[in-house]
Amino acid sequence: MATVDIQTALQAIQQEKIDSLYYLVGEERYFSNQCLRYLRHAVVSGELSEFNEDIFYATDVSLEKVAESLQTLPVLSDSRLVILKEAHLLTEKEWAYLDEAYEHLFKTASSDKINLSRKDESAHSGKPNCVFVIQASQVDRRKKVIKKWLDQATVIECQTPKETARAPWIRHLAKEKGLALDQEALAYMVQMGGNSLEELDRDLEKIFLFFGGPHSVTIGDLAQILQRNREESIFSLSESVGKKDRTQALFLFRNLKAQGESEIALVALVARHLRILLKLKKGQEIGSTGAVLATQAGINNYFMPQYLQQARLWTQEQLSSSLIQLSEVDRQLKSSSLSGELWFERFLIFGERTMGPFV
Repeated sequence: MATVDIQTALQAIQQEKIDSLYYLVGEERYFSNQCLRYLRHAVVSGELSEFNEDIFYATDVSLEKVAESLQTLPVLSDSRLVILKEAHLLTEKEWAYLDEAYEHLFKTASSDKINLSRKDESAHSGKPNCVFVIQASQVDRRKKVIKKWLDQATVIECQTPKETARAPWIRHLAKEKGLALDQEALAYMVQMGGNSLEELDRDLEKIFLFFGGPHSVTIGDLAQILQRNREESIFSLSESVGKKDRTQALFLFRNLKAQGESEIALVALVARHLRILLKLKKGQEIGSTGAVLATQAGINNYFMPQYLQQARLWTQEQLSSSLIQLSEVDRQLKSSSLSGELWFERFLIFGERTMGPFV
């Protein structure tokens, strides 16, 4: 089948022109995550979406489970979505097994209970019963079995745009967040930004969080907020609190204070971070996963791994207690005659013994 660029692929998915097999090739995770987001919306959106989507990582799962998932019938839906990530780490033997399983399940209609040949797919809802997505950062096209997969899949190129083609994408990412970059700010991000759109998108998320909403961004704002070559960033402070790293959090706070940052703004950002972790814990308690859990927590799906890793370090009681104590810190900052620095440092240093953020 055809190899298409990201924009063509997303347009086709939006129009519900869905194929049964996709191969996402390239290291730009922003593009691959966008493809997965569009496919989820087109294939498994709805109340039962969690029952009709499985995500596997090549390093953490036996291919027998992948094959079993591929032959599972959709639950009260026309289609289901099966995603295999990090497929570039599969051995040639594993590729051969996967190829044999796929042939048996989807190509041999006479022995396949679900009968998913492309002719039959078009007779139903217009969507395949199962959409299989393979993601790989790189691919060895010389290998016969991989070439076979590429030949029968819709191959979507997920390569990071070169610097000369980066500006329109940065504008697009900024616009999604309600940010308007002036010419100097755009040029700065093109030249000094990260090596991928995913990194640039994270930077724009930091800017959005800093201002708390839509904003016209100047190069001065970028220099103040991003601080790409220094550790003492506002975002890193929130992450250190989330990781329960008291020493690093205190170090970052003191550096940010030396740069003139407001304790009230820092308290607000740390509180927002802890609220996200609490929402994740509560969502997991009721069985939410994947995109549903990300939506409940109010975060982008590709930020989920780092937030979930931090959430494992906390109980709901610890997070709730910390948020109450942060509320008290905020009140004291706005009303006490003592230095605001003392209140936030107390929160960071003494932890659960007095303020409750750390164990």
